[in-house]
Amino acid sequence: MMLDVIDISKSFGGLSVLGNVGFGLKSGQIKGVIGPNGAGKTTLFNIITGVYRPDSGQVHLYTNESRLSLHCMRPHRIAREGVGRTFQKPSIVWQLTVFENALLGAMNQHRRQPVCGRKKLKEWTEYCLEAVSIDPQMWHSEASKVPIAVIKKIEFARAIALAPTLVLFDEICSGLSRMETDELTALIMAYREKEGVSVLFVEHDLRAVKNVCDEVVVIDFGRVIFDGGIHDAFKDPKVIEAYIGEERA
Repeated sequence: MMLDVIDISKSFGGLSVLGNVGFGLKSGQIKGVIGPNGAGKTTLFNIITGVYRPDSGQVHLYTNESRLSLHCMRPHRIAREGVGRTFQKPSIVWQLTVFENALLGAMNQHRRQPVCGRKKLKEWTEYCLEAVSIDPQMWHSEASKVPIAVIKKIEFARAIALAPTLVLFDEICSGLSRMETDELTALIMAYREKEGVSVLFVEHDLRAVKNVCDEVVVIDFGRVIFDGGIHDAFKDPKVIEAYIGEERA
């Protein structure tokens, strides 16, 4: 196990958002985190990455035979320990170029594992942009002027620029066409195979979830109702009722 989420609970203003949520993530695994809108998925990501502190429970990351208690750490420290993420609302600096946005992530990696000189930073940034298949002709375009599919890839590049062991994707396929989604999920799987990273994947596109995930944890009203194999999930009555059957309302 490389990530262990243990009985996480979180409330806001007396409203329970997460209740005793727990699951594990194996090294090199891609695990989906799905559920209806408002189930608590992004809150869970914010706890794992240090944006929120849980009311109770623990999150442990295991790397190089050490255990890090993420629930006690600040976001910048968690990032430097090798946890990258994307956001539902892209964290892009729109006035900067595609390359400059990726460079910001590379500079964070530089602070984590110092390298010498601007040349190394430039080379690392280029590697990250190539890894997410952004056309080099777009590298020096202003971020505000490129298509949404490229914006999603910039987010991906910034996350992996940390040289992470764990990457959290928060609805990275939102707003993309089926073809664009297929390309992006293929890139995620290829990066996992090449670098051996572990992935948590929040997504409403069930087709993308089925294509990319090894296992899935399903959250409904802040509680885990399923944790297991991807194909078994979509046969489970509770999952069908809570998530796939959401349209009943």
